[in-house]
Amino acid sequence: MKNSKVKAWKMIALLLGLFLSSHMYADNIKGKILDEAGEPVIGANVIKKNSTLGTITDLNGTFSIEAVKGDVLQVTYLGYIPVEITVDGKPILVTLHEDVTGLDEVVVVGYGSIEKKKLTSAIASVKSDDFLAGSVKDAGQLIQGKIAGLNISTPSGDPVGGVEIVLRGTNSLKAGSAPLILIDGVPGDLKLVSPDNIASIDVLKDGSAAAIYGTRANNGVILVTTKQAATGKTSISYNGYITTEQIARTPEVLTAAEYRNLLNNGSGYIEENSDYGSSTDWLDEITRTPISHYHSLSLNWGNEKTNVYANISVKDAKGVFLNSDKQDFSGKLTVNHTAFDGLLKFNLNTILSKQDYTITADGDASFNSYAYNMALTANPTAPVRMEDGQWCQPKFLGVDIGTWENPLALLKERKGNNDNFTGRIYGNITFTPIAELKFNLLMSYQRYNQTRGYAQSSRDISNTVYSATPLFASRAATQSEDAMLEFTGQFDKTFNEHQLSVLGGYSYIRNEWEHFWMNNYDFPSDQLTYHNMGMGSALKDGKAGMYSNKTSGNLIGFFARVNYNYKEKYMLTASVRYEGDSKFVGSNQEWGLFPSVSAAWRISKESFMENLTFIDDLKLRAGYGVTGISPSQYYQTISRLKYLGTGNSFYYDGEWVTPLGPANNVNTKFTWEKKHEYNAGLDFSLLKGRISGSVDYYNRVTSDLLWDFSVPVPPNVYGTTTANIGKIRNSGIEVMISGIPVKTRNFSWTPAVTFSYNTNKLSSLDYAQYNVENPRDYFFTNAEEGSYTCTHRIKVGEPIGQIWGYKVVGISEEGKWLFDDPTNPGGTFTTDDSGITVESHGQVLGNSLPKYYLGFNNRFTFKNFDLSIMMRGAFDYSIINQFRLRNENVSNRRSNNKPVSAFDPVFGVSVNKNPVEKITSYYVEKGDFWKIDNITLGYTFSTPKVKYLESFRLYATVNNAFIFTGYSGNDPESASRVGLNPGMDYMNQYPTTRIYTLGVNLNF
Repeated sequence: MKNSKVKAWKMIALLLGLFLSSHMYADNIKGKILDEAGEPVIGANVIKKNSTLGTITDLNGTFSIEAVKGDVLQVTYLGYIPVEITVDGKPILVTLHEDVTGLDEVVVVGYGSIEKKKLTSAIASVKSDDFLAGSVKDAGQLIQGKIAGLNISTPSGDPVGGVEIVLRGTNSLKAGSAPLILIDGVPGDLKLVSPDNIASIDVLKDGSAAAIYGTRANNGVILVTTKQAATGKTSISYNGYITTEQIARTPEVLTAAEYRNLLNNGSGYIEENSDYGSSTDWLDEITRTPISHYHSLSLNWGNEKTNVYANISVKDAKGVFLNSDKQDFSGKLTVNHTAFDGLLKFNLNTILSKQDYTITADGDASFNSYAYNMALTANPTAPVRMEDGQWCQPKFLGVDIGTWENPLALLKERKGNNDNFTGRIYGNITFTPIAELKFNLLMSYQRYNQTRGYAQSSRDISNTVYSATPLFASRAATQSEDAMLEFTGQFDKTFNEHQLSVLGGYSYIRNEWEHFWMNNYDFPSDQLTYHNMGMGSALKDGKAGMYSNKTSGNLIGFFARVNYNYKEKYMLTASVRYEGDSKFVGSNQEWGLFPSVSAAWRISKESFMENLTFIDDLKLRAGYGVTGISPSQYYQTISRLKYLGTGNSFYYDGEWVTPLGPANNVNTKFTWEKKHEYNAGLDFSLLKGRISGSVDYYNRVTSDLLWDFSVPVPPNVYGTTTANIGKIRNSGIEVMISGIPVKTRNFSWTPAVTFSYNTNKLSSLDYAQYNVENPRDYFFTNAEEGSYTCTHRIKVGEPIGQIWGYKVVGISEEGKWLFDDPTNPGGTFTTDDSGITVESHGQVLGNSLPKYYLGFNNRFTFKNFDLSIMMRGAFDYSIINQFRLRNENVSNRRSNNKPVSAFDPVFGVSVNKNPVEKITSYYVEKGDFWKIDNITLGYTFSTPKVKYLESFRLYATVNNAFIFTGYSGNDPESASRVGLNPGMDYMNQYPTTRIYTLGVNLNF
């Protein structure tokens, strides 16, 4: 009996041990991974879920892994749908199916969306996962360098500044280059919405894609889609970061010691008796090490019928200069509701945006960047303050008051505030009576208010030195209202292997804008600043200024689009928009027609491609579209009156009277600028998605260019007419290639390359239909800063951006320029020669618009680490370095500072001693650059033991990290690339900065 009990316990212990061992000790599970053709999948990842244990398949597609019954294995391989397998102790056989997610990815287009594989036009899309990290000025920086042909630059480090966007070159002489921005279908600004609220950004690049937006689409269309609530999920996310920054590069100017050395060695380059005993680093006096911070909190809640997304974002940005700042607040609320079993869907959105920043100059500008110029050129031996405590100014040192101004005083004694508020409410009502038919009503209302005030104290130079407008102050207010209603109907039907989609719609947009401004001066106290404008004596003396204006208009459009495809192999899209704009009331062309057509052929679907298994998808596209752009000003087609100015005043009945006169000529031919664009493209995906991309060629002609030209009076009533007289042609190539050359269980590398080439020219200027004074095939444009006759020449047959000036071929021993004489081959001249003008003896010195742009984006992952490096560059263009041009002339011996380079002999002969500076080739530099522009390193912590915390990521970012260029200025991108005077690196400009960011992402 006793023995039997012992045997029983031993049996129980043995069974228990076997049971426990089966759970404590894993088995060596073997398996094999095949594709749909039954071929082994080599290098597939097999990972035990909720662990770091994993392996990859060998050359035969087999693997082995330690696991126990009930464990879940995750099988992933690039280009295939992931699979999860529960271990049951038996050998595993898995068949992977091709993942066509990339082709089925939905891309936003005009008034809808479409699968990527069905696109017939040039459209690029960037999702939020691929946005650039770090501190950004607006949403444009999120996709910088990521879309071929879309060139985004940041010309200023000002916290209030934004980005410049140019798509496929310069398309107009008078209109701007900015694309149409639509946020959830409503026109807006990239600064309106917080980057954390954006789900994707899609760019309609060619005319066939953009034509459905008619008169607003000449410069392309950027569609911003904001985040919506996720059904049945409650989550909270937080994104926050802190930043600091520094000026990227500064010109090297004389220190106080170097200044004294030049003064004492008898060089003659420094004004005698200009050492005032101090050692002042003026740039250091007006700069700081700023700390900025950003916080964004998002909530997602809901069920299948009703869901909510809410976000609040706050940013306090400090610039590198004193009194340079911006406070941002942004709020977004989205509510979705579905009723009547999906027949009706309601979507309501509210966006609130508020910006508040200090201004140190009168007007819309924020920072008085003249202070930066003064910091580089003020005498380094002058003190910041005089012995009596007042600001040091040249007059108090006994020198010419016009040489320089105290830069710190400019920022301390000139202050104001600019407060902007935008409120937008918009929503959609969608009715789907049957599966194939959908109606949508979009309504939007937006109101914008800006109030600003600015004042100069009694200690400002305008009071202590010039005494022209002491204690000056100004106030301004701007308000605009925009309302929009759009109704669309869409029918989708599949007939066997035919798919048809028909869209039709109506759009009505109304806007109203008004502005008020006034100034006054000679106030009784500094304390009033701009808060009691009636107290200044200038108002009583009739010397105060006042201005107000109001405009309103509307835009009406009817549009339609048809999409057809057969077997997802042959695709055709056609659209048309018929649009009227109140800006053309009085013209005989108030309405315009904007058609487009595009087609695509998915070659990879053909039977003769079946054996080319390395090709996933190959599609050929071609399209044509017409878009337009209207002028920014209203009422140019009808007769208007204006005051002719005090110069035309006459004395009548004891008073001076300022007369009214015509403001423009009536022009019934006034119409839109129209762009006709052809585009051909090739989309491809190879090696199961390892390589993908697109290549596009475009040719666009903008006709009916608007320009102002002189006409005789009479028969005209006004000396200038704005009319449609010219054509500009742009053509180019764009390439986008992305790939995944390396992907293992622990490491991956995902590079992407973008390349674009653009060339343009002014094709014609047609004066025949107008009685123009002195018609010619060229004209000169003037820089806004400096005293130059001209900086650029625009000529028929030549590209926009041609820099015009004197070509330097040498310098005399006396320090005078020797210029090439284009009127006398082999001859030279100097500026002292008589009869010399830049118009008659100038020549093209370079072009200020880059021909080539290149972007190289890289993303690396290693276990929980991620690293992204974005690089980009622009090539084959020139920049006018105005700081060197104005300050390297040593013959100007005013008691101000100079760059060190001013004392280097030019061509080894002599320093520059020309009395007056002109635009010369010596100061036209190559602007080519390559930037490592964004470096982000992140680490995502594993949080399985932290309840409710789904993910926790820390990251560090450097923006504008490294610049490789031969350009000697602050940054090649400081020179604007828009307008007719591109390539001017002005002295009075806020320099670009290098930004360091440390951030955190939390998801609950």
